[in-house]
Amino acid sequence: MVTDETIREQALDWAVRTGDPAFEDWEGFTLWLERDPMHAEAYDRIVAATDEAAGILAGTRPANDDDMPKTEQPRRWIGGILAMGLAAVVVFVLFRPAPQDLYAVQT
Repeated sequence: MVTDETIREQALDWAVRTGDPAFEDWEGFTLWLERDPMHAEAYDRIVAATDEAAGILAGTRPANDDDMPKTEQPRRWIGGILAMGLAAVVVFVLFRPAPQDLYAVQT
């Protein structure tokens, strides 16, 4: 069985790849999404978090969406900020330190 961590890493990989304007493997992406309901949930969580973070960093979206005027349009450069946010998430996931053992066996 695939672990939640593996699904999250796969979802992150798909989020980065589908964010690329040159991405063409929509059939493979669709098959991955349909393979397990947890895939779509993980992908949606990653994309939503990245979109929200990019909007806050760009100043186009307040931390609370209720404060944002309905007529406000995102700026053209939001795609670049989104790509930077995804890259930061990838770097964090790939280069974070391994978890340390919580318990040590003493003899």
